[in-house]
Order: sequence, then C-alpha cells, then structure tokens
Amino acid sequence: MRAEVETLTPDDTIHMALQMFEDSGISGAPVVGKDGGLLGMLTLADVSRPEHEKDGLLETRSDDELAEPVGEERTDELDPAEAFYVKDDYSAGLLGPKLVGDWMTGGVITVAPDASLEKVCETMVQNRVHRVCVVENGVLVGLITSFDVVRHVARGRTRRARQARRAVRR
Repeated sequence: MRAEVETLTPDDTIHMALQMFEDSGISGAPVVGKDGGLLGMLTLADVSRPEHEKDGLLETRSDDELAEPVGEERTDELDPAEAFYVKDDYSAGLLGPKLVGDWMTGGVITVAPDASLEKVCETMVQNRVHRVCVVENGVLVGLITSFDVVRHVARGRTRRARQARRAVRR
C-alpha cells in the first residue's frame, strides 16, 4: 500500500486534475472531502467518457448515478503516457470551470488496511478495477494499484532469484 497518495477534492477543476495526473505520472486519484473522507475516484477514463462530449465539446454529465452500471467494464483506462498525447483535447479553454465533483465516480472500491494481497487482488478482479482505496473508519489511508501489485510480485521474484543464486554458490 502507498500511504502517500495524490488526492483531489470535489472543487478542483478537471484541468487541474489532468495537470496533476501528468505531473505525477498517474491515471487516477481518490477524491476526498475536507475531513479526509473518501468521496469518489477520478480517472482518465472518467474524463474521456463519451457522455462528457456534446457537439465536440466536453460537458458535465447530467445523470445522478454515482457508480458504473452493473457489469460495465472498468478496465478501459488509458495508459497515462497515451492519454497525455491527446491532452490537447482537454485544454482549459475547452474544459472551462468543470469540477472533479461533477465527473468523479462514486461507490469507490475499498479494502481494510489489514487486507491480504490475495484479498486485494480478488477485489480488483471481481470489481474490474485497477486501483482500490485503503480506508479505515471512512478515511483514506492508502491506495493500491494493479501496478503496485505487479511491482511487488516482480520484487519478490527478483529477491527469490538472488537467494537461490546465493544458495548455489555456497
């Protein structure tokens, strides 16, 4: 789990969020209230959804749904490097004063701080998400992404390989 997490507030602009994504090399961030309570998640996929476009311009969605429709794929997120090549489509002039709170996805998938890696992976697969928020008493305490899991597994394999080489040398 990463305890140092880039976060957004509902009052941040979409333009500011995209700039943070680019500067930090991330493709999404939790949205928190003033009390640190988890309110939602904003991802590049949220910003690039077709319902945000009308007559060639991005527009705040008008529906009141807080979560994805049941069964809808949520694995359509762009690689941050790919998304930033098309970032001109999301200029400040085009976005205007659009706010994170208008476009974020509610109903964020969470796990407890003591969740096992197996439980985290199971949760990600069942919910078809790339990130889960770690929440304690309703407050965001960390974030685990699919890349964090891959990094952890890769480090473990590297560590085991080194240990095996040392054992052979002895």
